Amino acid sequence: MATSTYYAATSRNPSARPGRDAELKKRTSRVHTENLSVYGVREAWRQLHREGIPAARCTVTRLMRDLGLQGARRGKKIRTTPRDDGHERAADLRCRQPIHLVRVHRVPPRGRHRRLDRHARRHPGQRAHRAPDRSPQK
Repeated sequence: MATSTYYAATSRNPSARPGRDAELKKRTSRVHTENLSVYGVREAWRQLHREGIPAARCTVTRLMRDLGLQGARRGKKIRTTPRDDGHERAADLRCRQPIHLVRVHRVPPRGRHRRLDRHARRHPGQRAHRAPDRSPQK
């Protein structure tokens, strides 16, 4: 770092952002707790605007993330039943087998490219072309 840059940075007045962030953190936290900790970023941001406190939504998002505040989530919580290891599991009624034990019927790799298409009588990847004219010459 250049010497002049260092002295310019140390003699410069501190930024207003940390002070404003501290004030907004107090107000955002108050709005969040007054509303039963249900308000998320959007609701808290709108409530701050209703109270006449101008703040950008991205700023409210950043401050709420720093404070660890979240809004309530809608919908049911996912409940799963814990497995009882002592209980005997039901038999597989479909008689399924693991996939590595099932023999897959497929065309062997060396014969795949030689197989002819039944309808076109040509190789599957070959382009269709017009057959040469074999009519008798005049």
